[in-house]
Amino acid sequence: MKKLTLIADVLLISLSAGLFLPNSTINMAKYQSDNNKSLITEKDNITPEEVMDNQIPDELYDVGNEDQWYISQAVRRAVDKEEADNNAELFRKDDTSIVNCREIKDKEDNILRYIYKYSDGGYCISGSDIGYRSASYTQLKYEYYIPTQYGIKMSDESWYQLDELDDLSKEDCLADVSNILAELEIEVCDEPDIYVIDVDSQKKVKAKLQLTSELDDWTKDDECYCMIFKRKLDNQTMSDVAFDNILKSGVPTQVKVIYGKQGLIYLDTSYQYDFITKEDVKDKVISYDTAVNIAMTKYDYVSEQNIIRAELQYIPQVTGGDGIDYNTRYEIAPYWVIVIEIPSVIGENASKNEIIFVNAIDKTVYKDTFSNVIR
Repeated sequence: MKKLTLIADVLLISLSAGLFLPNSTINMAKYQSDNNKSLITEKDNITPEEVMDNQIPDELYDVGNEDQWYISQAVRRAVDKEEADNNAELFRKDDTSIVNCREIKDKEDNILRYIYKYSDGGYCISGSDIGYRSASYTQLKYEYYIPTQYGIKMSDESWYQLDELDDLSKEDCLADVSNILAELEIEVCDEPDIYVIDVDSQKKVKAKLQLTSELDDWTKDDECYCMIFKRKLDNQTMSDVAFDNILKSGVPTQVKVIYGKQGLIYLDTSYQYDFITKEDVKDKVISYDTAVNIAMTKYDYVSEQNIIRAELQYIPQVTGGDGIDYNTRYEIAPYWVIVIEIPSVIGENASKNEIIFVNAIDKTVYKDTFSNVIR
């Protein structure tokens, strides 16, 4: 199994995919400094050579607070140019062309990702993650309406009361999205969480966020489905639950899609890591039952009765540094995260539950405590 090393910093969850045509333009952007972490856009008049790895040089790209993570500059799945070409062609809509392509490089001149822009204003980025954003995604700020972002939680079902749009088949949209993910070879669960964002629910979200003056009102043509897929690893469902102990929280794995009457509006696959390839993990990821048996064997107080939840996640482990600055080094691996109920003790300010981590490949075990699930 390959090992992944990364440097603590801020991870901007970005997009990826791409096609390069002979008459397209390539602009190379190189790493500038570990200390400069601001987002750069073309309006800032910064030359491409000054742009960092975690700065996306595109005026259409913006990232919300929920999309910021605490690790970055990872040696993620290598960028494959032929794959990037195929992905961009997959995302390209009829009657559009690719007008620009950028290479983003690190300090050692390695290509980190390709950024492609379409003639209709949409774009995709191809790196260790795969994704797409249409021009309307930015213009109408669809990101504000994705559950789990900007204060709109998946549990807020009152905002999304419709089961299906009258003039847009949910089944047909899901079939189209499933075909796209299959083309991208992204392994996901068959039944995603699907939220119907119609004109009425859009108004409710605007009012809740108190952004009625900043967000345009939608028309019926702007209505859409938001689909959130859980990813699979070796045919087993993954999660990205976060705890209040952030260094023990799972790395995001969900695949998020927005699909409307104009077709695909947004797709974000989250990162794929170098060592997590089909060849590395095939028939090697242990099952839930095996992980629980390992935990019960190692700790005699663990039983089926006091297990609150158990989920497969990508977990970062500190391998160097103190875990609080960007000089800290990590290694990421898939773990079964088993949450154990620990009864509260009189005098404690908050109850502490226990997490037992079982490496899903090599079966190593460690444990920690936490107070609350935050995502």
